[in-house]
Amino acid sequence: MKIIGRDTAIVLLEQKGKEFSGKMLYDNYEKDGSRGTLKGKEEGEIVKLWYDFNSEGMHSVMEVYFKKENGKLLRGIGDMDVKADTTYFLSGVNYSDKEAFIKVDCELIKWKLKF
Repeated sequence: MKIIGRDTAIVLLEQKGKEFSGKMLYDNYEKDGSRGTLKGKEEGEIVKLWYDFNSEGMHSVMEVYFKKENGKLLRGIGDMDVKADTTYFLSGVNYSDKEAFIKVDCELIKWKLKF
């Protein structure tokens, strides 16, 4: 989970070997959020996922990277491009504590992830 001001982001991931699946949502204050499913794999310390989501009544797919570090997941940011409904990284992904998700008990937030 990550909270910035009144905005909340939640990632729920399940791991089987190097494969990951789960859900992600962005619950933003006074602007549209998004919610959808995650699927991908781990490569070293990086978890490379595809986020299949709906936002503002539109369906989209976005590449999302997380770096595992000190019990946190750092979301990758970098140059991206869009082709049709899919957004993907071009190169130069960076990771920062500013984009860190901290681990929380799933029981506390599972009501947010019902979709």
